[in-house]
Amino acid sequence: MRRCPKCGGKKFVVTAHVTQLWLVDSNENYIETVTECEEVTHEPDDDDMWVCANKKCNWSGPGRDCHVADSEAEDSAMTEEEYQELKKSAKALCAFCEANHCDKCQITYLMDDARDEAIDAGLITDC
Repeated sequence: MRRCPKCGGKKFVVTAHVTQLWLVDSNENYIETVTECEEVTHEPDDDDMWVCANKKCNWSGPGRDCHVADSEAEDSAMTEEEYQELKKSAKALCAFCEANHCDKCQITYLMDDARDEAIDAGLITDC
């Protein structure tokens, strides 16, 4: 498992190599993409640069620098009480906030991560 060493986030932007099927003309000129991903030829690994997807953080480094031990990942599984407390706190902070830019708000990013953790822990479903 990987976590951002700066903010603890669990989403990253990282390079993968894929092949696509293209429709081409008789001169081999591209017309359109038939399939976006036919085959993955390189999955992200420890040597690739990983960038934290949290726009407030933007940590970047090689994949080896964001590994988390399995025991640490298991110990940090979210509980129902923690998830409900986070939702309650986020609601209170958002009510206090006067900004109109929720899509760039740190609370929004954190609650997205909390929701993902709650799904991983089986507390909620992804629907």
